[in-house]
Amino acid sequence: MRKGPDSPGVIDLVREDSRLVSVRGNNEQKIVRGDKNPDWLRNGDLDYLNSLPVAISFDDILVVHGGIDPQRQLKHHTVDELLTMRAPHGNGYDGPFWYDDYDGPYRVFFGHTVHDHPVNREYAVCLDTGCVYGGTLTAYDYRNDEFITVEGKTHQERATSKVVDPA
Repeated sequence: MRKGPDSPGVIDLVREDSRLVSVRGNNEQKIVRGDKNPDWLRNGDLDYLNSLPVAISFDDILVVHGGIDPQRQLKHHTVDELLTMRAPHGNGYDGPFWYDDYDGPYRVFFGHTVHDHPVNREYAVCLDTGCVYGGTLTAYDYRNDEFITVEGKTHQERATSKVVDPA
C-alpha cells in the first residue's frame, strides 16, 4: 500500500469493503515501525495498517506477504520473516527461492518477490507481478481457480535484476 499513486484510496477500498481482506506486507510494516512516514498518512491509517494480520489461513491455504522457510515449522517464523522471506538459504534475488523446494502442507499465496508473470505451483502461488513497476496487477479467484490480470502503469522504476522469471 505504500508504493502506488493512491495509497489512501487503496486503504479506503480494503477498509470499507467487507469482502476484501489484506495481509500486512513489509512496506506497511516500515510505516508501522516508524521507518517510513509518508506524507499521505491520515489519522487512523497507522492504526489500520497495524491491525492488518501478518498471515491469514483457511482450509489448507496460507496467505503471507513474503513466504516461509520450508525447512522450519511455521510456528518458528518471526513476523519479519513472514513479511520478507525470499531466499532463506540463498542470496536474495539470485535464489534459490523458498518456494523452489516447498512441498506443503499449506498452499501459500504470497507477494514480495516481483515475477514477470504469476507463479502457480501446487503449494505456492505468487501474485506479485510488479504492477507499480509497469507489470500487471494480479489477483487470484480462489473459487474458480484462475488468475485475473490487469495491465499496470509504471509509477516507479525497478531494475530487471529484481524481477524473477520463474521458468
